[in-house]
Amino acid sequence: PGQVDVATVTLRTLPAGPSLLTVAVIAEGDQDPTNDSDTITVVYGLLSDRVKVSEIMYTPADGGSEWVELVNVSEDHVNAALWRIRDARGGDGASVSDRRLDLAPMGYAILADDPSAFSAAHPDVTCPVASPDRWPTLNDGGDVVVILDGTGAVVDSVAYPAPRARRPGRSLERISLALPGHDPESWLASTDGAGSTPGRENSVSSRGVVKGVALSAEPNPFIDPKGRIDFLDKS
Repeated sequence: PGQVDVATVTLRTLPAGPSLLTVAVIAEGDQDPTNDSDTITVVYGLLSDRVKVSEIMYTPADGGSEWVELVNVSEDHVNAALWRIRDARGGDGASVSDRRLDLAPMGYAILADDPSAFSAAHPDVTCPVASPDRWPTLNDGGDVVVILDGTGAVVDSVAYPAPRARRPGRSLERISLALPGHDPESWLASTDGAGSTPGRENSVSSRGVVKGVALSAEPNPFIDPKGRIDFLDKS
């Protein structure tokens, strides 16, 4: 009684997200083994550039839901439980999910303001759909989307500009996940006939960036002088 021993344990690399860690002490002659163990939650942060914001629906059609698409670009499963989402207002943001939210390697997850409305509009989407506890309403005139992991570290942070014209039901898609999310030229309006591509490859997707080669057009035909994105109309 009264003796204190300190032991240092080095853990192997844990998967990103919360893990339960149980510690037990076995001592010879212990008369009360009921208090020899304890379980705590350990939250392991995500390495940078593993999960990206790839699509944003900030102006849904009437009765639809705002949503943000995440894609796991790593070769490992990622658990997004205890992650948070916030907009340009800052603060702590909203909890994405208090339960396991698994992103498979190269897989997607959707964060939706109204999961029922999202599923009704996109019945063929099979990736996980989560509803943050306090959805940060996305501004039609441009906003910021920040995803934080369970340790508070930034997973991805993107910004989208205001469009030239309001087009309800048409999302913004990231052209390439290799491009910076805060650059307005990294985003284009979806050209898909349905107006968006949740849970699948973006309609405007470029599979890579060729280093040492640049193609420019002045003025940019897709960005007006005020930095607003011009929606493409396929009709």
